[in-house]
Amino acid sequence: MEILRSEARELIELTVVVILTLSAADANKVGIGEAGAIPQLVNVVTASRTIQGKADAIMALYNLSTCARNLLPMVEAGAIRPLLMFLKGCKKSSRAAEKAAAIVESLTTL
Repeated sequence: MEILRSEARELIELTVVVILTLSAADANKVGIGEAGAIPQLVNVVTASRTIQGKADAIMALYNLSTCARNLLPMVEAGAIRPLLMFLKGCKKSSRAAEKAAAIVESLTTL
């Protein structure tokens, strides 16, 4: 997950897309979480300058949130605030907004 700490924004966003793709498979969700991707994805939601970068990170977090073992690491990474900030400024009917709201709902039930 060192790539997500890079200064190269394009490289970070491409890495997020790879994580998004991998996170769609149940077999990968625990491993991705254990590899330390969650705090980095939260950072992308916070720091990305593109809507697509934020949306891809949110979709990856959503995929990971469907595995109960990843919920506490999301809370510990401080995911709720960036997700709420995203919701505050985005188009409410977007898929990313739906997924961000679903993640927040899951995290507040812990």
